[in-house]
Amino acid sequence: MISTSDIKENMKKRFRVLRFIYEDVKGNASKHIELSRFKELVQNNKGIKTDEFEAVREYLKNEGLIKEYDNNYWGITHEGIKVIEFGVLFYTKDIRFEKDRIYFPSLETLEVNLNEL
Repeated sequence: MISTSDIKENMKKRFRVLRFIYEDVKGNASKHIELSRFKELVQNNKGIKTDEFEAVREYLKNEGLIKEYDNNYWGITHEGIKVIEFGVLFYTKDIRFEKDRIYFPSLETLEVNLNEL
């Protein structure tokens, strides 16, 4: 059975990867990152394994937070930028847009230290 701490850890990984893309493209939805470079940097800097990376990438894509521009390039969407900026600026608030949909609970709830991201 999956535990609350497992769920929080999955959400932290998703937020870390999304923030990583945000930082790499400098918060610009028109910039992209090459997939192989993206995967390598995330695995080396964020400690996310290959199978975890693929699951996180698929989740973020399905949520409309990142976008594939072709087989080799990915970028953050406008919605993804809002999630990162809102999450960092309003640390204690749930990250929600569109009809009160919660993308992530507050980073405080996830016990995220912004300096560790």
